Amino acid sequence: MKRRRNELRLEEKIQVIQASERGKKSRELGAEFAIGKSQVNNILRRKDEYMHLFYTKSSLKCCRKVTKTVNEEVNRLTYEWFKLAKARHLPLTGTILQAKAREFAAQIGIDTFTASNGWLQSFRKRHQIVGRIFPAGKAGEARPGPAQVPWIRSDVKLEEQQSAADESVRHSDLSLCCYERDVEQRPMLGLLCDIQCVKMTESCKVRVVEPVTRDIFVQDVQPKRQPAVLRGFDLGLCMQCWNVDYLREKVGERPVKVHVAPSPFMDFLHKNFAYRTLPFNELMQRASEEKHADFFFNEDEKYYLRTLGDNPRKDVADLKQQFPELAGDVTIPELFPAEQFFSSVLRVSSASLHLWTHYDVMDNLLMQVTGYKRVVLFSPEDVEFLYLRGDKSEILDIDFPDLTRFPEFPRATRYECNLQPGDTLYIPALWMHNVLALTFSIGINVFWRHLPVSCYNSRDKYGNCDAPDATRGLSLLEKALGALRDLPAEHRAFYARRMAHRARMWVAEDSNSRGEVVQEDEDCEVQHTGYEGSAE
Repeated sequence: MKRRRNELRLEEKIQVIQASERGKKSRELGAEFAIGKSQVNNILRRKDEYMHLFYTKSSLKCCRKVTKTVNEEVNRLTYEWFKLAKARHLPLTGTILQAKAREFAAQIGIDTFTASNGWLQSFRKRHQIVGRIFPAGKAGEARPGPAQVPWIRSDVKLEEQQSAADESVRHSDLSLCCYERDVEQRPMLGLLCDIQCVKMTESCKVRVVEPVTRDIFVQDVQPKRQPAVLRGFDLGLCMQCWNVDYLREKVGERPVKVHVAPSPFMDFLHKNFAYRTLPFNELMQRASEEKHADFFFNEDEKYYLRTLGDNPRKDVADLKQQFPELAGDVTIPELFPAEQFFSSVLRVSSASLHLWTHYDVMDNLLMQVTGYKRVVLFSPEDVEFLYLRGDKSEILDIDFPDLTRFPEFPRATRYECNLQPGDTLYIPALWMHNVLALTFSIGINVFWRHLPVSCYNSRDKYGNCDAPDATRGLSLLEKALGALRDLPAEHRAFYARRMAHRARMWVAEDSNSRGEVVQEDEDCEVQHTGYEGSAE
């Protein structure tokens, strides 16, 4: 009697594809999913089709659709600035938003953008923003009822409104007068609004150091073990000549392996992207455009290049080795001894691409060459709130997290900065970071071993493998927790809490023995620092 064919659901077919990419054979997959070998092979042949269907379906269910315009880069930058202003309690008006949008448009070379009143109304509607004003008050004080504030004002000079806004950044004299609609007015987005408010109030500005020299970095920046935006470096000819046409002509059709994702959020843990090989010149064309005539999943798909060594299993990425024709355009700041150099990585991102939150075990510099990025970082001290699996966080959307799954996440303090061309971000080892490409973006990421070589995994080719001793310690912890498995639930919880308490005590004892004192800034804001004996 012929065996009845077992039809898999779409989600199960995706599991077959992912298991195959992890190295499982067709025979093993057939046994695991109770299907025949020919059925397995048919699924793998059609994997692009199934992945497109699956992630299109997921996007329809989970993603908030926002209407795109020809000035999407300006809208993104303006909204990111609006959220930061919201966290800083800026008294905003529509005129200030229009001026800021025109400023962003000029920075990215859009000469035709006028930030008209029509654009302003559309921007408000898109982001559900209304105008209200509150008198200043002490934290926790009840505030009086809101009064409407006109968005388009002609009675106050623009310079005066901007001056008031700048002053409030420093002194927080007034509470924000523009904010997203009340939850009851927008039930579908109410939860997202609440979550954003929780996170933004915990945001800290990343320190900006300008000008910076090697001595300043070694004596004042690196020892603090906090991220910093470094300005004033000469990064080389790349700052003048690295545009799409130049790079396409310079590198040509050399094949590169890229990440391709059907949606802006790239999730390494659940692999919602595919690895594809493209000629470099074609990658540059696709990554720099909004819509694609040729695509793997859909016309809106996103591209991400993280260059690899010649043999990824044996070699680290080195711009001089993989792209010698470009290496001469780049000047890497000499902030560490040459013998500590580990790798130099070329990174290319589509606009709006959102990379997963992760940490590296080496200090590194992110040199922004083309375009704009938002980088959000989290201190190693907040690791317990980041829901890590390995070196990556399970929280994909840090702006609108699912607090039913990640209730502890709001306890983590986020440090935030926007990088522009010429900026260099110092990312200390173990600082978790999340990167959003606000526009089409090109950067160079340089890693170096700031600790003795024995502190690193000799097989690490990416700068993210835990130290051997740390790996052994984590493995022993898993065994210790596993030893509690057969105890009753109440006892399991009790002894697990004892273990956690002992770990916290050990950290405190270790810090005290090294004389560490943790100091917290009241408002978390680190001011822009000048090095002529003054602070701005």
